[in-house]
Amino acid sequence: MLYLDPAGGASERGVQITCPDKRTRLDAERIAFIEPLLRAQPYIEDVRSWNGAPVDYNLDRFREVLKSPDRRSRTGNLADCHLQAFDLAFDEVTRPWLDVDEPIVLGKNVIARSARVQGGFGWLYGNKHAIARNYVFVGLPKEHEYFEWTFDSKIAFHPTTSVLELARVIRGAPRFIGNSSFPLALAIGMGHPDITQEVDPKLPTTVFDNIRMQYI
Repeated sequence: MLYLDPAGGASERGVQITCPDKRTRLDAERIAFIEPLLRAQPYIEDVRSWNGAPVDYNLDRFREVLKSPDRRSRTGNLADCHLQAFDLAFDEVTRPWLDVDEPIVLGKNVIARSARVQGGFGWLYGNKHAIARNYVFVGLPKEHEYFEWTFDSKIAFHPTTSVLELARVIRGAPRFIGNSSFPLALAIGMGHPDITQEVDPKLPTTVFDNIRMQYI
């Protein structure tokens, strides 16, 4: 059983010490968006909104590890903080944990770029024409609009109605480019074989030394 808190974990200490708004952005609408992917996982029996029921494993515990002086990841790698919270080895991250069937093949590579954690402007700008020809943008419409404005370049946009559909599009692409964002987490979770990550050197929380990927 997996519980998701539509209040964004506002009652959790870890959320209170890491989130400026004292809650995450998780709400009922976002739960509905990610629920199909979660239900597709063979190790998840059911997905429900949390209403105070007892919890055996609180996945928000990674936030306390992130702020702890005893965290084992020097860069604050978010995946390792999740694993350390439950005394699991960092090598676990090298094994895919998201099962996604029916990949959607668009015939192009896929790129995503959220508004936070950016650091690869020079590389992206220098390759913007090749990206426009060979890539499809996924994510939010506003992110697509901002990408085109930032790089003064038009790129095809593929909207998705759920995280499961988004994951299928990423899985069906030969190559994925993304910054530290939800689409990147999906690519890593599925074990995508060709990932290029845009990194902000001041916030390297998704840099790995045990997963093969390129960094820009």
